[in-house]
Amino acid sequence: MFLSALHPFLQPCAAAVEETTLSPGWQMAVHSIPYVLLAVIVLGLLRCLRWYLLEKRRTRALGVRAAGLGLAFAERDQSGLAARLGPKFGVLSRGVAGKQEALNVMGGEHRGRRVQAFDYLYQRRVTPRGKSTALCYLSAALAVEPVNFPRTVIRPETAADRAAALAGFEDIDFESHEFSKRFYVQGADRRFAYALVDPRMMEYLLAHPGWSLELDGAEVLLWDGARWDPDRFAPALDFLTGFLDRVPEHLRRELGTGVAKQPEDGGRPGGNHEA
Repeated sequence: MFLSALHPFLQPCAAAVEETTLSPGWQMAVHSIPYVLLAVIVLGLLRCLRWYLLEKRRTRALGVRAAGLGLAFAERDQSGLAARLGPKFGVLSRGVAGKQEALNVMGGEHRGRRVQAFDYLYQRRVTPRGKSTALCYLSAALAVEPVNFPRTVIRPETAADRAAALAGFEDIDFESHEFSKRFYVQGADRRFAYALVDPRMMEYLLAHPGWSLELDGAEVLLWDGARWDPDRFAPALDFLTGFLDRVPEHLRRELGTGVAKQPEDGGRPGGNHEA
């Protein structure tokens, strides 16, 4: 349909090409160039339209999931969540500085804790000098606790971690060989890490592989490196609150602040307005 409608406009270009002295085969190939270019443009537009429609459908599904969890929802964050959390958590500092954004933010109370969950958009440099970038996504969940956690990372161990250990850059090892083999733990306070990851916590983490956690002050961030399907947000929040349920009481007494620190926007997605 598109090609038929634009045929009168493309025909003069093809006619001009035919005036040159070319073999019939080359004339046919050159004659088709305008139509090929148009087809490429149309296919690109259709692909963009398909992506847009899929994103809108996903956003609507996330709003439904948020409502089902009793959480508020905002398609775009207006509270500066990315700017605040990016410098604090390593996984959110990825990409080009200042080119990160939180989207599809849900927030409120889940199983007695103030939480937020969101998509995180960032630009990754494709070329060394950053002249070309690619858009990347991941999802994350955040909880706030009345505990001043030392900075600690707990995540699945990778081949790069094992190679670094051979070079002398070891993480924190535990008595459980199975746990130490499967998880990378690093932190500013080794004593705290040993107290936090007690046998009860090890059992919980081993039973729920794939998740990564970063603790810093009163905030705990959860991610797995992927952008979650709408159905993945509820299990993520359940795991995060389950992890916090298992923080030993003696650590809470030792590091407790007495008052639960709330997110700067009160935990509502989108800042100082209701979704």
